[in-house]
Amino acid sequence: LELLPWDLNPKTVLDLGCGDGECSAAIQKRWPTCSITAVDLSEGMLLQARKSAKLERVEFLQADMDESSWWRKNCWDLVYANMALQWSADGLQVVQRVREGLRPGAYFALGVFLDGTCGELVSVFGACGVRLKPRPGFHTGAVVGGWLSVAGLSQFFTGEHREVEHFRNLLALLGKLRDLGAITGMEGHLTPGLLRRLEAYWREKYPDPR
Repeated sequence: LELLPWDLNPKTVLDLGCGDGECSAAIQKRWPTCSITAVDLSEGMLLQARKSAKLERVEFLQADMDESSWWRKNCWDLVYANMALQWSADGLQVVQRVREGLRPGAYFALGVFLDGTCGELVSVFGACGVRLKPRPGFHTGAVVGGWLSVAGLSQFFTGEHREVEHFRNLLALLGKLRDLGAITGMEGHLTPGLLRRLEAYWREKYPDPR
């Protein structure tokens, strides 16, 4: 949000992949009079957003970004998609629908997980003979930028940064990724013996720097 123009004053906002409503709350804090359409595929996330966000003038909508039926045209002054687009089966199509939904002079604020996300985890599982399947959609920054260009969006700012998060053990990391929906599955079962091997290799290859 801090990268958007200071004088921007949107009346209608789409929070695409709103999750627990944290971003919708931040949007409404900055623009108290705006109306927000908060969309997420997860019923549980929307329920949490309704309970915790304490938002006004918000329409909560359970919908799939890859489905066309709910998308509107020439409707929003701002589309905000924070770590959601990588879950789409067709990112370009979603960006094109965003473009159609924007009013003239509107903004599209986009943040995504890029190629290489969860790379350490995939490496550790592979070293122990297990094929882990990350969710599709972790593209390079160049690919995502290409979608914006093809859709006819002007890019006022693009950038990449690496963020490292530490976990007390491998099981805690797997739980976080499960909650994010970042892993679709693995070949075989995560037995106690395999978990111990994975944990030992993880600690050897990625020692806690703290």
